[in-house]
Amino acid sequence: MTSNVYDVALSSLLGNVPDTWNSLEEFTKWYIDNRIPFLVPNGCGTVVTDDATAVPIFRRDRFQVEFYIIHPNVNIKIHSHPDVETITVLLGGEKTTSTGYLGTSSNFNNNFPIKAAAGEKHGKFSEKGYSNEGFAMLSFQRWNPGIPITSAALNWRGPSAGPVHDKLLGR
Repeated sequence: MTSNVYDVALSSLLGNVPDTWNSLEEFTKWYIDNRIPFLVPNGCGTVVTDDATAVPIFRRDRFQVEFYIIHPNVNIKIHSHPDVETITVLLGGEKTTSTGYLGTSSNFNNNFPIKAAAGEKHGKFSEKGYSNEGFAMLSFQRWNPGIPITSAALNWRGPSAGPVHDKLLGR
């Protein structure tokens, strides 16, 4: 594919993307209704912590989608993202824990929706529970104005995932 054809295709895609949305729910619905378009922001890489690997796959205005792979045998501790409102959608992988069965993507998203306001504490697993097998999820985000958009894994308040995460957080 020549760069000219690529530029035309990219311009066509960008022309179909609104400049912004009124709410995180509206953005999430638009994104899913438009077949989960990938538009990886320039200059972004992966963020790897002790419990997950994340990569931004879409960004526009204050809205972002990150694709997360949660590593097996980790404990997602109770935490918050002080400057980011989030909606989490499980893509696949069985979510089992030492404290109970949480389901698969077919029933998790219906029975256990995860929406967190900016600064609201959340975490799918108790301090004693952990993911046995790992899983994949999308994190839909609306960042507060004036906050540089990075990764929800870096806009973090609470116990870290471990020494790698501590280093990324500057602890």
